[in-house]
Amino acid sequence: LIVAALAWFVARRLWLSAAYWVGAVGVAQLLAQVIKLALHRPRPMPLYAGAQAFSFPSDHAVMSAVVYGLLAWLLLRRASPHWQRVGGAAAIALVLLIGLSRVYLGAHWLSDVLGGLGFGVAWVALVAMAYTYHCRERLQERWLAMLLLGVLLAAAIAHGLLDHRRDMQRYAASAVPVAYPRPQTPT
Repeated sequence: LIVAALAWFVARRLWLSAAYWVGAVGVAQLLAQVIKLALHRPRPMPLYAGAQAFSFPSDHAVMSAVVYGLLAWLLLRRASPHWQRVGGAAAIALVLLIGLSRVYLGAHWLSDVLGGLGFGVAWVALVAMAYTYHCRERLQERWLAMLLLGVLLAAAIAHGLLDHRRDMQRYAASAVPVAYPRPQTPT
């Protein structure tokens, strides 16, 4: 979705929208990594290595809030109130489901997800305010929405076909033996 939206902006010569989009997504990812490296909070389960071994904030929560939140705002800001409610509810539901899935899979603590969502929503609000002030470009929202829905559907199908088994193995519950200390007998 990130690349498809950027391609749309570039193909339509919407340079300011493209710059805002790259800045919004890039800065969010960069700041999430900086916070992650600064705090060194371990994950509930050791699923990843390197900087990804750290848990706070949840990258999935941050990026889903930023990508889906900003896209929803861009696509719905000139729509009728009905479509704003429907589209906004769909975006919120998707972002919340992604966040809850990270807790369910044991990849993050609930506080990691809530922190990531809070950061993402605040960042979208700041970007939306600046965009409203600086940018008057017409995005052709209806066509962009159709493109992005098609890309989202194609990506979901491709992920299901190509990566689903690997993800099922990564997040499978494992029986980890717990070592309890032996009771000391009095001598």
